[in-house]
Amino acid sequence: MKVLHRLSATTGHRRFAFVFAAGLLCAGCAQARVTCQVQNTTTPTNPFTITSNVEPFGSTVHTRTTLSVTCQRDDNRSSVDIEIGASNTKGGTSPRKAILTTNPDWGIGYALAHGGECASNTAASNWFDYGMGPPYTYKATVTFNGSNASLNVPVCLTVGHSNNVSYRTGAYQDSVHFTLAYQEWLVMPHVTTSVSMLYRVNVSGGCRISQTPNDLTLVYPAFGGTANSASTTLGLTCNPELPWSASLDSASGMATPLGLPYQLSLSASHGAGMGYQQGIAITATIPRGLAGVCPSSQCQQSTPNRHTLTISY
Repeated sequence: MKVLHRLSATTGHRRFAFVFAAGLLCAGCAQARVTCQVQNTTTPTNPFTITSNVEPFGSTVHTRTTLSVTCQRDDNRSSVDIEIGASNTKGGTSPRKAILTTNPDWGIGYALAHGGECASNTAASNWFDYGMGPPYTYKATVTFNGSNASLNVPVCLTVGHSNNVSYRTGAYQDSVHFTLAYQEWLVMPHVTTSVSMLYRVNVSGGCRISQTPNDLTLVYPAFGGTANSASTTLGLTCNPELPWSASLDSASGMATPLGLPYQLSLSASHGAGMGYQQGIAITATIPRGLAGVCPSSQCQQSTPNRHTLTISY
């Protein structure tokens, strides 16, 4: 507070003016301001953790959470403008990527969206570093009700697709840093506060038969000089490096009533997934030189033999 005192005096034809300035300082007086903070609504810790679980042949996974912005004022402003950016520290933002904890060379892409995009976003991120401005950051006006104001900001994390088997199994992780900016003093620049999110993606492993084997038919001449064989292929698709094994319920059989024994074999009984289809050949073989049983010049087995191939992983 400043108080001005003006004194004047006249002597002859000359007028003199004296101006004194007295300043009163209020060291203990608080200036009016706004304070805001951001946190996760369900897990108010810093950092908080969000987890998505991805199945090997499942659909896209949407994981939703909410950031809570709360503000307090001790001045008479009716609202405060806020802006929230989202940076990350591990996999980058273009595209965002969570990194396999056991091997940093592997990652799984995901999308991070804010606001109304949470309901419909399926692929692209729209939330990036603070300072880029809308639409790459979340911007809103928070209105005070009394001395307090609050706002919930939806957060959507989208990961996975119909080819989830292309990812290695395990835990993937990324760190996202949410920065909240707002104007604390009416005549001062913005200040920032922040909260961090630890994003975890658990990818489970699995295999499926992506190509069904055909029936096997063998034509065998009595007393044949060479073995007679026929093959078909089973297509197997598993997560990369996921161990698998294949086994038949029986390695041999008898074609009745023809009296012809046969053997069954697999081109591979074990292996590791590659994220795309691998072929396993199934071969049936009748040894050479057999007469068989046939009351006419040509006979056919009436009921085909059935065998079961089991894939374990």
